[in-house]
Amino acid sequence: MGAVIVIGTAVVGILLASTAGQLASEFRDWTPYLTEWLINRAVRRLPTDDLRARMSEEWHEFVSDTPGHIGKVLRAAGLGVAAKRVALELSDVSLSEHMCSRALAMAALIFVGPLMMFLAIMLIWRGGGPVLEKSGKLYRFRVSDDDPLGRLMVRSNFDELPSLWNFARGDTTFRLKDVIPTLVRLLSRKPPNQPQ
Repeated sequence: MGAVIVIGTAVVGILLASTAGQLASEFRDWTPYLTEWLINRAVRRLPTDDLRARMSEEWHEFVSDTPGHIGKVLRAAGLGVAAKRVALELSDVSLSEHMCSRALAMAALIFVGPLMMFLAIMLIWRGGGPVLEKSGKLYRFRVSDDDPLGRLMVRSNFDELPSLWNFARGDTTFRLKDVIPTLVRLLSRKPPNQPQ
């Protein structure tokens, strides 16, 4: 019985060693593609084209000077955080307003998530095909004005609900000073059948 355990342990050890060697080899082969993807993703987060061009060149040099494959990937991954901070510093949005916006969007997604799922299922059932489209940076439901459901969604602004995902990710921020006057104006409107 002891010999079986020793042989089994040796076989498992050999398999793990060869698998680890194979994984390390695959990681070395994929490192250039992975770092390039991470750098490009970080550069796309920057707000202006001239900043993107300049930082792309600097960040490629920065990552290529880093020793080791794991170090290159970790540095490239950190550039995404750096790009987000640069974009936030160059905008006129404070960090607290940005974080408040993200928290509100996440809470809103939790509450309107079932409605969004229902609308997505209805859109698939009515027309098939992709349900979402990207309008600029924001996601929206892909609706048709020929469809009564699409007209209702546009009229009620339900086609804009997927843009909450952009706010939750931090791609864009609610400007509370812009939102509050709009809410006051909407809430102070009288219904059409109410006398003046």
